Amino acid sequence: MTKTCHNISDDVDEAHIDIESGSATDLRKAGVYRYAECESTRVWGFAYSMDGYEIREWRQGFHPPDALLDHIGSGGIIHAHGAAFERTMWNKVLLRHQPGWPRLNIKQQRCTMARAAAVGLPQDLERLGEVLNQQNTKDKAGAAAMRKMSKPRRIVNGNIEWWDAPELLDANMTYCKQDVRTEAEASHLLPPLSKSEQEIWFLDQTINDRGIFINTDAVTRAVDVVEYAKHQANKRMREITGGVVKKCTEVAQIVRFIQSRGIGCEALRKGDHDEIMLLGDIAGDPVVRQVVELRREASKTSTAKYAAMLHCVCSDGRLRGQFAYHGAGPGRWAGRLVQPQNLVRVDAETEGDMVRFVDDILDMPISSMDAYELIRMAGYPVLPALAKAMRSMLMVPQ
Repeated sequence: MTKTCHNISDDVDEAHIDIESGSATDLRKAGVYRYAECESTRVWGFAYSMDGYEIREWRQGFHPPDALLDHIGSGGIIHAHGAAFERTMWNKVLLRHQPGWPRLNIKQQRCTMARAAAVGLPQDLERLGEVLNQQNTKDKAGAAAMRKMSKPRRIVNGNIEWWDAPELLDANMTYCKQDVRTEAEASHLLPPLSKSEQEIWFLDQTINDRGIFINTDAVTRAVDVVEYAKHQANKRMREITGGVVKKCTEVAQIVRFIQSRGIGCEALRKGDHDEIMLLGDIAGDPVVRQVVELRREASKTSTAKYAAMLHCVCSDGRLRGQFAYHGAGPGRWAGRLVQPQNLVRVDAETEGDMVRFVDDILDMPISSMDAYELIRMAGYPVLPALAKAMRSMLMVPQ
């Protein structure tokens, strides 16, 4: 619900903005940079404040917001909550359709999300408003309209039908305007970043904008090999359990199968694997070891990062928006999307040859079955080897 209050910004020469959009691309998986590249991505409109009092809006077909455009064009400061989204959507989507509008630069931006994170407060705007005991908080009723309009109603033969009824758009823009009130009041209450910390945030945004180049062809092949390897692992699991366990992900069935062979097994957590295999060895039952090893190999969740790379890689082969300023702990960066700081570690002395071999295989224009067989014939466990090779997907562009 909209609330009126005192001037929510003392910085009358600074503006606040919030953009509402829709796309066939999933923002959570793709990240804003890949999201903004998608041809289906559209801006429904945005709300903005130039003086701390009046909240104005712009929609497609409206007269250009001249005061805001002049402000941006002259290098004026723009506040937003999660400023990278507004900057990227402005520059990559709005300017695609409004080519005469000025670009929005990193140095012009101030981010209330970053300022909240820097003092240990919630980064989510709704929770932040509650913690700050704000008069203005997010419009929970309007959120339903925003979520509905954020994705297509349906896609038929490549043609997108949108949720675009006038009453929905009105509700969405009411929600958007309340977001501006909420983040502007938060901006008034939060301390600014120090000069040095603001420079760090600028650097963080520059790094995220620049991105990390990856070997997209090799990553694409790796995704196919991972899927083939999991299919083969499930096939092998069915064979050695006589069809009792059909997939390596069926943990409860695996536990029951091991129990049926007289081995004490209450769970199959990562820390239980060695003990269960040892009990199988003592009992003279090699099948137990085979089942547990197969489950352990097939459960390598780190290989899912290959698919995550393809979800968010941009058209120029770069992963962007991979790091979050003050996203964890006392000022530490957190990973987003692929989370490259969490790639599997590699021991160069004992695993270097394996990684180089797998890397060479993934660079070959061969089928996923052939790649799988070559890795296996070299004596390497396929899924763990692929997980170890992931760091070699990051490369310097030629």
